[in-house]
Amino acid sequence: MAGPVLRGNKWYLHDRVPKLVAKTHRGTKIAVTMAGQSYGMTISLQAKLSLQTSEKSVAVERHREVSAQLANAYAKLQQSDAQGPVRLTDRQCGEIAGEYFKKIKDQYRENPGEPEDWDGGNSAACDLGETAKGRESMHGQEADEVLVGMGVRLIPESREQLLTAMHRAYLDAAFRVERWASGSYAAMENGEEKYPPKMTISSRPALTLADVRDEWVRDREAQGKAAASISMFRHYFASLIEFLGKGDQRDATTVTPDNIEDWLKWLEREKVGRQGKPLSRKTIGDGYLTLVKAGFEKSRRKLPQWPFEGIKFTIGKKKNERPKGLRRNNRFGILRLDAFEAA
Repeated sequence: MAGPVLRGNKWYLHDRVPKLVAKTHRGTKIAVTMAGQSYGMTISLQAKLSLQTSEKSVAVERHREVSAQLANAYAKLQQSDAQGPVRLTDRQCGEIAGEYFKKIKDQYRENPGEPEDWDGGNSAACDLGETAKGRESMHGQEADEVLVGMGVRLIPESREQLLTAMHRAYLDAAFRVERWASGSYAAMENGEEKYPPKMTISSRPALTLADVRDEWVRDREAQGKAAASISMFRHYFASLIEFLGKGDQRDATTVTPDNIEDWLKWLEREKVGRQGKPLSRKTIGDGYLTLVKAGFEKSRRKLPQWPFEGIKFTIGKKKNERPKGLRRNNRFGILRLDAFEAA
């Protein structure tokens, strides 16, 4: 990035945002810290921020500090693009909400203000939080800042789940601050126990193997299909999960045609049927491959690549073990017509 720019008697950071970041994340809120203060910035074509000084030496240092934070934020956003949108678990939403709860309490721990201000503000917050749009306007920036720091981008349903959890945490903290403003400091001394302890948050893929499996099962059950066919599908799908490893929470969007080919070879080489015999190619092709492919087909619109692209598994024709020539059965035995021809 270039150095600070002087405008009037103040220095500014004024730099271009990487094109892919600006295109994909325009409007995303990020936070940077400068001279001990937090400043919110919105992703657009250019990054602009007052460096809050008229001294060039100070401006250069602050520009370097903020530029490093922006570069890290851009890298996190590009990481989220490479990973694709993800889904957070209930616990992960609870962890983020718990940190939000603590942040609000800490902000007003020393100076809670007047109770009348909090009474009216909390009533307005309750009303605004009744809608998804209201929750986005109240907590969207804070959510963006957390998610950028995590290097993840959420599917819409998961973002709404997170904002709902953050809104509940906000109201919980705000009502406690209101009671503190009225003279009850004890309200500020607890509440964290309602939230999961902070842990390293790893994002859950937007589409797991479990999602693929369960979506197909729900569809078949809704159609009233036989329980035996659903049980067989679960068994076949479980073999793919076993082969791929990482359990049914593996990201389904990362399954490739090479994975499927290797799985088919593994079935033929390693797996045995109910009678302890190796699986036949017919069982693998008409059973395992056909049903698992049907399961993925139900979720195909969510997949960036089709894992069965170019997959061919020839079964071959069953050899005829009977002798050549026509045969006719009757109650007196078998007449071999080819025997007459030989004679």
